[in-house]
Amino acid sequence: MIGVDTGFFFALSEGHPLATKVFLESDLAVSVISRFELQRISFATGMPALDALILAGLIGAGCRTIYTRDEHFKRYVRKDVEIVLLD
Repeated sequence: MIGVDTGFFFALSEGHPLATKVFLESDLAVSVISRFELQRISFATGMPALDALILAGLIGAGCRTIYTRDEHFKRYVRKDVEIVLLD
């Protein structure tokens, strides 16, 4: 198992040869913090940091339906993820 951080994915997106080799040939471990950083950069939801971490963890675990009372979760829009607001 190889551990990578957010900077690794920036190097990968720039075509860095070693990052590409590691990505293609290794089992990777990524911190939920790195996932959070990447999602915030990619989706810019404006969601509070802790809620974004919760959401990233749930999505990373494979959850496709998420029940919450936090309306700002609805800012995260993806076809394969349903956010259900509880009144």
